[in-house]
Amino acid sequence: MTAEGPGPWHFGFLFLTNGFPEQLMAVNEVGWVNRFIDSIADVKGAVTAEVAVYAGYLRDPAHLRATLAWFRTWPGPVVRRVTTTSPRDERP
Repeated sequence: MTAEGPGPWHFGFLFLTNGFPEQLMAVNEVGWVNRFIDSIADVKGAVTAEVAVYAGYLRDPAHLRATLAWFRTWPGPVVRRVTTTSPRDERP
């Protein structure tokens, strides 16, 4: 949480290792990518064609595992900073 409300929620979700992220993402790749991007985008609707491309990669179980593994390699202090700082704090 930040003073402005929820911070980046996805780190907590993506760090789960009980299979929940994989299960939710594997059944609705386009919906996942589209809603995820919408939740962090400054300009809504700016990313459209790219959603289908990225979602297509996530349909491959190996790509999905690699994507989640990449997020899960982030060190704890970095994740804590990202999840407790508003994205607007980082902008010039």
